[in-house]
Amino acid sequence: MNKVSPKSKPLGFVFTVTFIAMILVLVFGVFMISQLTFTRNTNNIIKIQTEAINEQIIYNFEVYTEDIIRISNQVQALVSNIDINDDQEVTKNLFESINYLDSKYKDIEIYSTLGTLIVSNSKDSEEVVSEQDWFIGAINDKTVHYFSAPKLINDRYLITISKYLSFNKYQDYGVLRMNLDFSTLISLADKSNLGVNGHISILNNNYDYIYTSKKVDSFTETEEKELFKEIIIGKKEVVIEDQAIYFMVNMIGNTPWKIGVFININEIMLIRHYFIVSMMIFSLIFIVISSIIYYSVSKSISKPLNKLKDAMSNVDQIDKLDLTKVEINHPREVEILSNSFNVMIDRIKGLMDSIIKEKEQQRKSELKALQNQINPHFLYNTLDSIVYMVENNENESAAEMIIALSRLFKISISGGRNIISVEDEINHARSYLFIQKIRYKDKFTYEINIDNEDILKLDTMKLILQPLIENALYHGINKINDNGLIIINVGSIDDLIKFEVIDNGYGMTDEKINELYAVLDNDDLSDGVGLKNIYQRLKVYYGTKASLEITSEADEGTKIQILIPAGEVLWKELLKWCY
Repeated sequence: MNKVSPKSKPLGFVFTVTFIAMILVLVFGVFMISQLTFTRNTNNIIKIQTEAINEQIIYNFEVYTEDIIRISNQVQALVSNIDINDDQEVTKNLFESINYLDSKYKDIEIYSTLGTLIVSNSKDSEEVVSEQDWFIGAINDKTVHYFSAPKLINDRYLITISKYLSFNKYQDYGVLRMNLDFSTLISLADKSNLGVNGHISILNNNYDYIYTSKKVDSFTETEEKELFKEIIIGKKEVVIEDQAIYFMVNMIGNTPWKIGVFININEIMLIRHYFIVSMMIFSLIFIVISSIIYYSVSKSISKPLNKLKDAMSNVDQIDKLDLTKVEINHPREVEILSNSFNVMIDRIKGLMDSIIKEKEQQRKSELKALQNQINPHFLYNTLDSIVYMVENNENESAAEMIIALSRLFKISISGGRNIISVEDEINHARSYLFIQKIRYKDKFTYEINIDNEDILKLDTMKLILQPLIENALYHGINKINDNGLIIINVGSIDDLIKFEVIDNGYGMTDEKINELYAVLDNDDLSDGVGLKNIYQRLKVYYGTKASLEITSEADEGTKIQILIPAGEVLWKELLKWCY
């Protein structure tokens, strides 16, 4: 008898160690890929959302400043050829017209280069302003508009813009000053959804505050200015009072100002954190459960092998020859080995033929399979979604989806009946929409409107709404990015029951609608199978009393309306056998 090497390990142990190693590699790979993918997606979401908000805020400011410069240039063009000292009334009327057309222009004034008031829409007395910053700024740099910091006066922010200009056919020069209401723009910026500790700060080129909407105790001015200096122009993630903030700095066009937008992204970062933690917990649970299951499976394999080994050991003992057969029914490979062993024993005993026939017959009986009798594609996708929910501990949603699937098939079968109540038809559609809404990851919403509760008791041909909903999903909702909407209206028109399915997809042209109508009446065409099936059944059930109407506009959506007689069904018994 040959001795077994002491270094050899049991088969179950080898299988388990190998499996655990493979599972660890697989889980680690899936975890890393999922984490990287999720992180990349969340980063994209952060980038898209924050940059959109940032661009909108900057756009509002730049539109504001461009309008100011446009008005300033118009004033320059209008006064360049007149002597405003002699024609002050004309100039004043111009200023008042600007104020009338746009109420944000409060004071519009022209001063001489010495700082004395020449003309104003709001002041009569002269005012010397030669020492004020806005005047000095315009005199020192004659090519640009000088923007002063907003001032809070009577709960309203006012901003002063000045510009060096010429008049009296370019023979005289002065300074244009405009005082504007800045509050509307500030209010619009403050209403942006920036989240907790989110705010806007505007600094000049010396990093002095022009305006800020931040709370006093949320972030020190020194820290904020350092961020501006560090980034200059660009973006960065920072933490303010334990809140993740996305910070972006840009220049406001036509001004020497920098605008910093602080947007709270803490919720997205928390989602990312919870996802990673959940993935780690799930991976650990998966590894433990998989190891236990696989160890059990390996034991079920090694145990029959050990049994076969013991039987062979008995045969190996010449002095104590034991020709007892070994019966092993699983796994298949071990069963084949045991059969071979038994064949050897039976040959020795002269019983090989009968045993071989018995085993062959047994194998033949195990090759039978059941044929799937339901829609395999829809059922597979639904069950796959349920498995995904269970694996992600969404047990409540999984249970709801299973209940909806059960109700869906219960009504579909409906005891062999082809005529059901309107209420059952609506419930069938509701279950179908519920399942598809989960599978489409809330890409669409739906509404079910019932005009009159009494209509629920009436009879209808079953499976009217589901094909229409499926058509709306695949040819309407599936082609848009998000915010899909399906509306189901059930009501009555005179003595008719009305079923409507409306979607907000891309819609169809009149040419496409005419093609669909042609398909409905042409048995040789295969397009529009779902609509054709409904249309043909309507003709058999209700004859000419039923109708199917398609209404659609490109980029607006599609409505399909079906009208059937209330309380009247033709050929019920015949259809019970035909469908």
